[in-house]
Amino acid sequence: MHPFGIIEMSIRIAYRQGHLGDQIGRFSIIGVMHLRKSSSDQAMFRVLGSVAFTAYARACWLIGEEPEEPGSKLMLPVKLNVARAAPGLRFQIIEPGQVAWSDQPVDITAEDLFGSKAEHPDEARSKVTSAMEWLEQALADGPRRSKDLKREASENCITWRTLERARARMNITASNKGVFGEAWHWELSQEPRP
Repeated sequence: MHPFGIIEMSIRIAYRQGHLGDQIGRFSIIGVMHLRKSSSDQAMFRVLGSVAFTAYARACWLIGEEPEEPGSKLMLPVKLNVARAAPGLRFQIIEPGQVAWSDQPVDITAEDLFGSKAEHPDEARSKVTSAMEWLEQALADGPRRSKDLKREASENCITWRTLERARARMNITASNKGVFGEAWHWELSQEPRP
């Protein structure tokens, strides 16, 4: 039997014999896995080893470089069985052991970044350049709701992911102007980008 088959069978047996939590109390297991280089599969199936690792886990997240923003990383949910769907998280590693989390919304999904829908880098770069030009015109008259920008960009065949990449490369600030945090606005900043 193939080694991965033995691993998968062992995970299935342990799972069927009862929950370890019932026997030893509350606990968490954190597994760090690598992904296959091929992007022809869904993000969940790119984990090296057995599919049992993601199939039996209650929550799976993937971490990767944010496109077009060197140094910035994304932590994106692939599977959440124990909670409502959650958005991705953006962070930077300041120094070893120190992470700075961003409060900016992340609309890129694990499937967009790691799955079969992921774009070739050169193709993405030209789309981002076009989106930057469109976004500069869209924000020329002042701040705009990101919801409206998303709709208009879609009408111009620009995906939200590409628009996010364009925003990250431009001097655009995002601010929440809603009463209950539902009205994000984008604005071309007058200050130079750091």
